[in-house]
Formats: sequence, structure tokens, C-alpha cells
Amino acid sequence: MSQQLTLLHAECRSYAQKLTQNRMLADDLVQEAMTRYFTSDVKVISNKHGYIKKTIHNLFINNIRTEKRHRVFTAHKLRTESAETTSSFRYETETELQQLFHLIQVTLTPHEKAVFILKKGFEKEYEWIEKTFGISYDNCRQLLHRAKSKLRRRSGSSTFASGDQLYNLFLKASRNGSINELVSFLKEDIAMVNN
Repeated sequence: MSQQLTLLHAECRSYAQKLTQNRMLADDLVQEAMTRYFTSDVKVISNKHGYIKKTIHNLFINNIRTEKRHRVFTAHKLRTESAETTSSFRYETETELQQLFHLIQVTLTPHEKAVFILKKGFEKEYEWIEKTFGISYDNCRQLLHRAKSKLRRRSGSSTFASGDQLYNLFLKASRNGSINELVSFLKEDIAMVNN
């Protein structure tokens, strides 16, 4: 029985890796699918291979939809209220979100960048930013206002470079909920300017 289970797991893992092209996501999907199979009424399911593969497929589709919704939601939170953007404007693609982050990277000072991303992207309070970065409450407010004004002025700009480290760290932080790596990067950026 355990050998059959091992073979089933290996077959499902191979299927999930081909489907996702991501080993960690594939492992997560297989684990969730197997858990659902063993907690369901096994007697009713006649084709366990088919059931588990179909579950993996459905979980993967749900994951894609969640990722897209997350990108759009994150971009909406970061969006500035510029005259050029209408209320129906959306960052539908990952490329558009990367472009926004490149604009942040090339337009804002390190202090403005830190305040803008943490306030608009993660809804951190000014007091938290003040304590974390040593930027006074009033200065945080001023930096956020300045950052939004600069981004409004540059929002029509088409400059773009993919793979920005800032963008990748932001995406990682927004997905796993831990902003430590992002904060460290922003602190290093500020430290270079202060030296």
C-alpha cells in the first residue's frame, strides 16, 4: 500500500511540476490535493489518479486567479490619483506593475520610496515608519505628499527596465507577508544617501 502511495505521489508531483513550472508550488498543490483526497469519502471516488490530478489542476487555476487579483489589488493600492489616470484604470499585467516600480525606483529619493511603498503598499502607520527608519512623523507626511506629486508628474513616462530588485522584494513581501527583506533593502538605500 505504501509503495502504491509513493508511486501515486511521484506521478502527481511530476504532473504538477509540468503544469506549474515551479517546484515549490507543485509540492504545495500535490500536498493539498492528497489531503483533500484522504479527507474525502474515498469509497465514492473510483478513479483516485484522475481525482487527484483534477484537484491539482483546479488548485493551480485558482492560484493563477488569486495571483492576478492580488497584482491588481496591490497596484490599485499603490496607484496615485493622477490627472492622467481615470477611475477605471487598472494594472492588469505584471509588466504594468513592474513599470510602476521602475518609475518609483527612478523618480523617488530613498526616503520618499520607503515612505511611499510602506504607507501605500502595506498601510503602515506613520509612527511605525518613524520608529523603523528614524524619519519624523511630520517628515513622513511630507515625503508621502512629495512622492505622490512626483509620480503624478511622471505617470505618462514610458521608461522601463524589468527585473528591478525593489519590485521583486515588494512582490515577495506582499505574497508571504514578511516585509523584513524589503525594509532592509530600503534602509540600505537610505544609508547610501546619508553617507
